[in-house]
Amino acid sequence: MSDTTQIERQLYILSLLSESKNGCTIDDIMSYLNRLGIEVSQKTVSRDLDALSMVNFPVYEEERNKKTYYIAKKFGLENVSFTLNELISIYFIKEILNSYSALEIGENASQLIDRLISHLPQINRDYINSLNELVKVNPAEVLREKRIDPGMLNQIRDAIAFRKRLLITYNSFNKEEQTERCIDPYFLEINEGCYHLVCYCNLRKNKRVFRVSRIISLKVLDETFEKQKDFYEEYQRSKFDKLSGEKQINLRLRFSGMAAKFVQDQLIKVKSL
Repeated sequence: MSDTTQIERQLYILSLLSESKNGCTIDDIMSYLNRLGIEVSQKTVSRDLDALSMVNFPVYEEERNKKTYYIAKKFGLENVSFTLNELISIYFIKEILNSYSALEIGENASQLIDRLISHLPQINRDYINSLNELVKVNPAEVLREKRIDPGMLNQIRDAIAFRKRLLITYNSFNKEEQTERCIDPYFLEINEGCYHLVCYCNLRKNKRVFRVSRIISLKVLDETFEKQKDFYEEYQRSKFDKLSGEKQINLRLRFSGMAAKFVQDQLIKVKSL
């Protein structure tokens, strides 16, 4: 699609080249992008390849059978050293990610950290392993999300990237009923350990959030949509993290004793930020 950004397009090209053992011609790259719905010319692909080379991505040319093939080497870790504080941070990240192991993105991130650690010198690996006896990480409590079909997640990500409308069947938590919605998907948000799809609902004519694990079925439509400016920022300002309804209710809370002292202390901290 014409609305794909230059950076997104170049990342797709780099991903294709890094996975190809024998390299790709410009025609191969064009065919790959066309299958993704990205229509480009040979001149555009050539400019993208030049741009990748100029910013030090390892893309090089090889002539075979009177054709030019473009090849990209995968990145590796060589002669990278870490300070003790950085090794502690790696251990911290590894422990935090345990809470998100049920999510595909969390599982992949854990594997990435494990790969990073496996390439470190033995003394560094031993130090990270010893930190379990020195530092305990208690991550914020997150919900245990049930497994989500990776194919559905990929469809959602593609729909967001290419601004494609989705038709979903959703199991509503509040009403215990299934509803069909036509939505404009904007972002995937990880909240309390669960995937949530932030979108514009064409039925309700307003911003809505759907927990991905409650989406029963999904279809990518041929219709496209224009993104509203500052959509996510407005959503962040207006969202309510727990259960919410259509009616606004004003509440006045009164605290006493140590509870009042605690609340006042927290308010002072917030005002000082």
